[in-house]
Amino acid sequence: LYELLHRPETPPAAVINEALEIARRFSDRDSVEFVNGVLDAIRKALVKSGNAS
Repeated sequence: LYELLHRPETPPAAVINEALEIARRFSDRDSVEFVNGVLDAIRKALVKSGNAS
């Protein structure tokens, strides 16, 4: 989440993919889907506000 909000040089897709890899390793499928949904919603909000690509 920090990288999405405060590290604009890091591509959002890379941030989300890394978070999903961690979730896959340490949790179940439902949690992976939840993490994906939350981070993608944040990414979309940032794009809409002009703060991310």
